Amino acid sequence: MDHELAGNWKDAGLPPLTPEQAHQASEAVQVGVAPVPEGVPAAIAAKITSVAHDTFISGMSLASLVAAGVAAVAVLVALLTKRGKNAGAGAGVGHI
Repeated sequence: MDHELAGNWKDAGLPPLTPEQAHQASEAVQVGVAPVPEGVPAAIAAKITSVAHDTFISGMSLASLVAAGVAAVAVLVALLTKRGKNAGAGAGVGHI
């Protein structure tokens, strides 16, 4: 996400961030918060908010695609796996 944020930040024409500012901005964006400092003009605040939103949505989209891929693999494994011969005979059932 850091690379995505840096690219979006630069593309928006915002001033460059120090490494510490970039780290703080990245942490804020990861939880869906726009890192707008106090006293920033409204036009710059709108750009920062837009960059934060776009970066957050991009990250969430990637996470959703990965989750969908994992679910698809799980479905394939479930379809290709068959029960053992002793499954109906109570094999593997533990008694205490």
